Amino acid sequence: MSAQADAALSFDRAGFTYAGAREPALADVSLSVPAGQCVVLTGGSGCGKTTLTRLANGLIPVSYDGELAGSVRIAGKDAGSWEMDALCRRVGSVFQNPRSQFFNLDTTSEVAFGCENLGLSRAEMHRRVDGAFALLGIEC
Repeated sequence: MSAQADAALSFDRAGFTYAGAREPALADVSLSVPAGQCVVLTGGSGCGKTTLTRLANGLIPVSYDGELAGSVRIAGKDAGSWEMDALCRRVGSVFQNPRSQFFNLDTTSEVAFGCENLGLSRAEMHRRVDGAFALLGIEC
């Protein structure tokens, strides 16, 4: 079995051209990330980091129109075939400006947001939020 088939995330000659753009934002990217590995993606402005991340987390092609080339696979399955809720349980992204990712004004609500999306009971949400705060040494 190939490294791409065993990868948690793989790109095979992947690229994307946003609707209305003359040039691709990303072209001919091939890489594979093994399960359990943490990856930091760095590069200059405009090099395609955000586009690559959007491909990995399913925002492309769901939320952005354009032309996709090559393939993107998550846990061996084509990224475009995942249901968004199932994909969100497997893939997460942290962008360079964390303020643009917040949905709530207070810490407790922000930490509970993921639990709400999973449809957990209020008791389970409280248990998990309290556990996360304890793990990080945060008092609320």
